[in-house]
Amino acid sequence: MNYQESDSSRKRRGAVLMIGAFPPPLTGAALINERIAHQLRQLTHVQTVNLSPVNLDRNWRYHFTRLSRMCLAFDLMLRHAREFNTAYISLSGGLGQIYDLILITIARIFGYALFLHHHSFSYFDKRSLVFALIAKIAGYRALHICLCSHMATKLKATYGGVSRTTTVSNAALVESPCRHESPHRDVIVLGHMSNLMPEKGVDTTFDVLRQCRSAGVPVRLLVAGPMLNPAVQHMIESAQAEFGPAFGYLGEVHGKDKERFFQDIDLFLFPTRYHNEAQPLVVLEALAAGVPVIASARGCIGEAIGGAGLAIGENDDFVMQALAILSDYAKSPDTLTLASRRATERATAHFEQSSKDLQEVLQQLVG
Repeated sequence: MNYQESDSSRKRRGAVLMIGAFPPPLTGAALINERIAHQLRQLTHVQTVNLSPVNLDRNWRYHFTRLSRMCLAFDLMLRHAREFNTAYISLSGGLGQIYDLILITIARIFGYALFLHHHSFSYFDKRSLVFALIAKIAGYRALHICLCSHMATKLKATYGGVSRTTTVSNAALVESPCRHESPHRDVIVLGHMSNLMPEKGVDTTFDVLRQCRSAGVPVRLLVAGPMLNPAVQHMIESAQAEFGPAFGYLGEVHGKDKERFFQDIDLFLFPTRYHNEAQPLVVLEALAAGVPVIASARGCIGEAIGGAGLAIGENDDFVMQALAILSDYAKSPDTLTLASRRATERATAHFEQSSKDLQEVLQQLVG
């Protein structure tokens, strides 16, 4: 089955139907939904409908799985309208919003209270007619859950049908921050982790390493994450040949291996140009581990980093700006230590506030 039901012996105050992507495959939005469902099950009866495709390759299996699971969601909403009074819908970022539109229309017809969680910035950067219709049909009572104040402000400014917003950062759903300061090393260890593809900036990350070595800045690079296509595999193999011991590929890491990755690096690089990017968990996880971040200023990333690194604008030269700050760190190791402390402080404040925000939303969900 593609849906799961919580233990019926648990206390129920208001049943919640959660519709969205859940792992596998492992994506940021899927992981966030899984963690919210886990917390929500401590409060009430929850049933989830998994809209995840079997993999991230946009082939016929991808679309067939999404369509079949969406049909399940439609059926469940129709048959259990009396049992569930609240629908939490994790919104898609692209054409999947056409399915979201149908789901939300059904929810309105059957009187569900709507909670719409935004995980993509694509329809904030460019107005979407589909989402404009979603906002109108969802109505003024729908609560839109945004990832940062910038997202909430832009949502209301771009779509007139939105009247109720709240902010819950993904920081509430990462491990609580721990103290970790970069030791004084002869070599600065850079890190990059993602579902590896050019849109997430793995190619730009290699360019940063290349420019640092050309400029005489002592750096090493560790890359982690699954390779999503043959082009990335070729890129990794070429980097191994070009950089030798200055580059290491760790594959997909989880649990203790993931913790070790963040312990072994001094600075996290995330030069993303992914059109759906909003507030990636890996950036928040790096900060929580006391690792400063240099990343593209897409979506909510700049607000997350604050003074614990650098958010580089879309029209700026990421490689040269990263080179400049890494040169400073190499000349003055104390500045890197200070940046590490700021990362921990930033993550701690962000975690505490977002945890409170999340609890407030969970209470609203259960009524």
